[in-house]
Amino acid sequence: MIWFTRKQKKLARTTSAARLQSIYERSEQKLDTAARRGDLKAVDRAMKEHRDYEYALLCKKAKKY
Repeated sequence: MIWFTRKQKKLARTTSAARLQSIYERSEQKLDTAARRGDLKAVDRAMKEHRDYEYALLCKKAKKY
């Protein structure tokens, strides 16, 4: 079961789905770039950001149904 954080719920409420998708894709690129460089600290930071946007998108979709 997924538990959404306050930050993720707020993102889902205040940001459009299209904007969240755009930011999510950008965070995925950051994650790929950090992984290619082998910078584990950057990977960790990018993964936290990526997870927040991914879960915000899921929260927004879950609220519709």
